[in-house]
Amino acid sequence: MQNSTRKRQKEELNYLRDKVQSLEKELETKRHQLMASKGEDKENKAVRVQLRGSRARAMRWQRIAKHQLVEKQRAEMQNLQLKESLMDQIKLARSLQKLLKKNASKKVEGTEAAQLQARLEFGNYCSAASEDSLYESLLRDMDAVYAEVDTVCARHPVMQNMEEGSDVSSLLEGETDALSLEATNSKVVPFGMEETCAAVWRCLSKDHVKLADGTYHSVASSPDCIRAKAITTLRVNTTTARMQMRFAMKKYVEPGRVVITLESASESEGPRDLLHGLKMMQRAWVVIRPVPFEPEDNEFDGDLPSEETIIQLCMRLTPSVSATVLDIPGQRAGAITELLLAAVHRNLGWLFQTVENILMEHDFGATLL
Repeated sequence: MQNSTRKRQKEELNYLRDKVQSLEKELETKRHQLMASKGEDKENKAVRVQLRGSRARAMRWQRIAKHQLVEKQRAEMQNLQLKESLMDQIKLARSLQKLLKKNASKKVEGTEAAQLQARLEFGNYCSAASEDSLYESLLRDMDAVYAEVDTVCARHPVMQNMEEGSDVSSLLEGETDALSLEATNSKVVPFGMEETCAAVWRCLSKDHVKLADGTYHSVASSPDCIRAKAITTLRVNTTTARMQMRFAMKKYVEPGRVVITLESASESEGPRDLLHGLKMMQRAWVVIRPVPFEPEDNEFDGDLPSEETIIQLCMRLTPSVSATVLDIPGQRAGAITELLLAAVHRNLGWLFQTVENILMEHDFGATLL
């Protein structure tokens, strides 16, 4: 059993090494594209200087140039977002390498049996009699999840600082010594705390939210609880599979901050020799609080300072393979890597973008009234 475990860890590490190299090549391509676009800007300025003719013709050219500029800026923004995403994915992949190497170097007797028991218990947990009972099980844990928030915040600088940032770190849980990862991310928005909280809750309550690799749907919501599900596509080399995730969320309002807790259970559906039986437990904390006003921020402006709010997120991800498929021959290298990359970065960016869109729609609508 231990030999097969070491073999799986070695395969996953090899996949990670190749993945990092692939991401770095893609990042370098994006850098070249951004540099090329800056060179085109200089050429476009020269062309605009040479424009001559009637005023009407010039206006038509200006209109076309404006539309082209908008499209160009949109493409550049997408490239910048892709570049940032690639950098985050490289960082995460390298953290996974360190985590797996650390886990592979441990030689504690009984660890494999403990992990096997944890996987069996997790399998029973995810195989509830009905979807409703699964949601109820997840919601019952919310107060226990909420009780961890201060400990989680104290462990991660990203959850303490009032600036944007991201980080990933390993975490070994309990006697099972389970393979876990904690990923943190924070984003500052130029809106008040009340409207930011409303936008986050509205985003999580939406009937349909497009993700990078799938869709998110709210099943039921109330002023303080949400039940939701998401279906995403995992791609490992040329193989694809579906990952189904069910989420339970609860909101806790405190003086000076709002905390949203999340717990989910996920399971994949796909080729049995690669992804079938892959599961992931996810626990998360979202902390929303106002960014303190710094007097020097208003040094050059006589207007009242605008409000800012920070959204801080910590996700704890615990992947595992079902005990029923542990001994089935086949290559599973890369499955856990792709699962974590999808859960942490590719889809998180889409959710943040949805929150921003909701805030902008509300702000733009208010200015028109």
